[in-house]
Amino acid sequence: MDESCLNRPFPPSKFILSYDFVQALLSSMTLQQPWSMTPNAPPAHDPQDCLEVLHLYNMALWQHEDRVRQRHVSDEVIVAHKRAIDHHNLLRHQTIELLDSLLLDHWAPWMSNSGPQKQDPHVSTARMHSETPGMMIDRLSIMTLKIHALETLIASAPEAVPEQCLQHKASQLIEQQRDLGACLDRLWIDISTGQAYFKLYRQHKLYHNPRTNPVLRAEVGIDDHSPAPLARRS
Repeated sequence: MDESCLNRPFPPSKFILSYDFVQALLSSMTLQQPWSMTPNAPPAHDPQDCLEVLHLYNMALWQHEDRVRQRHVSDEVIVAHKRAIDHHNLLRHQTIELLDSLLLDHWAPWMSNSGPQKQDPHVSTARMHSETPGMMIDRLSIMTLKIHALETLIASAPEAVPEQCLQHKASQLIEQQRDLGACLDRLWIDISTGQAYFKLYRQHKLYHNPRTNPVLRAEVGIDDHSPAPLARRS
């Protein structure tokens, strides 16, 4: 990954993305990285790469979500932003899945006696954590962007939005962010001690594929009786 535009903190292990590390990197990128609507994200090869790429996609989505709500632009402009949102959202989900896959490959030995493959079902009382680390980190990424947006509004103090209201919202988001970060750190402890495990979840988006989206099926004239392949991964 290119380190020229930001000073990256490094975790003690690339497979333990602690809240302090994650938040430091997300905040650094938010403040120093250009907010491109067409990010040229490099290939991700390890969890930290995935974290950076995921935040780039969320930054791009933020830009398009703002612009798709414009009222005095042409329909073509709105459609272009909506298409971009669909595209980057697909890449976002793929990155979350890749991150979880890399983490799961590493943590499998620790979870081998706590998950569904445990040798003796009477030995382990480990719980399954329904939200994966990748899902939690994605939420932290979005919260970071929300807090940054609110703090930017507070600094500019627009008359249309009372500063007190913005401060209250920012405080709530910061509390939620810290609570989620504490849960992420707790999950790493529980996984490493055999108290918790997680699975890799596929989103299986249906609306991108003409064979699984009924509207697109009709548009391209696909016979409803023709076999439909599995939904494309997202």
